[in-house]
Amino acid sequence: MKDGPSCGDGSPGRDGEENSKPNDSRPPHAPQHLDQGRERLPNRRPSVMRAVHWRGPDGAETEYQIGIGFYANGHPAEVFADGPKVGSAMRLLLEDGCVIISLALQHGVPPAALAHSLGRLPIDDVESRPASVIGAIIEALVEEEAA
Repeated sequence: MKDGPSCGDGSPGRDGEENSKPNDSRPPHAPQHLDQGRERLPNRRPSVMRAVHWRGPDGAETEYQIGIGFYANGHPAEVFADGPKVGSAMRLLLEDGCVIISLALQHGVPPAALAHSLGRLPIDDVESRPASVIGAIIEALVEEEAA
């Protein structure tokens, strides 16, 4: 059985050859501290609240309130959502989704990369919309980062 390629981090792979490419997959805007993983955010940081509207598969539109916390450099660092009834399945899904989004942001994944990875539903031949409320929240992060 033949061994696979090297790991991409300069260390020998299973085939024993060293890969000369360093493993720096951080996006260019990621804070330098992310080289070592996630760093705790300061207790005080800039933030905004905004509404996010998402149209479900049944066509009904629902409004959610989100809070976005930012790094000093203006890039989103965390997100929180509020909307559905406390204890509901959707509320629990939103809470968990926001934790996952926040961890991804704190590890240097830009909002646009997250948005690109999620499903979209066609509106017409040119436009589309997020397929899920999580996608709508991430789309709002992309908008805030561009502002």
